[in-house]
Amino acid sequence: MRIINEVILAKVTNHSATQVLMKIKRIDSNDLKRILVAEAFGSHLNKNNAKRIGLIPDVKNKRITYIGNAALSDATMTLKSKKRARKVSKKPESWNSQPTQTSNQGP
Repeated sequence: MRIINEVILAKVTNHSATQVLMKIKRIDSNDLKRILVAEAFGSHLNKNNAKRIGLIPDVKNKRITYIGNAALSDATMTLKSKKRARKVSKKPESWNSQPTQTSNQGP
């Protein structure tokens, strides 16, 4: 049962985040050039099943790439590069997003 709960949580989290980001950028899944699936959980996913349950947007399989442990890779690159470490340690001055409008009305 724990595995099922983890899949449900991942699905809800990924789907919600994807929908919010696509709404902010005013795009739909057809506009996505590629989807990067990270971490160990993603390496065990079947692309078609992940799309079927709504874990990832319904795009062509060739646009979906597993990238492994992205956090570890990025941390390793940052530690190896002083310039990169300085860049990521700076606080961003702004986030390039647009405010979203919420409504209680249906679609």
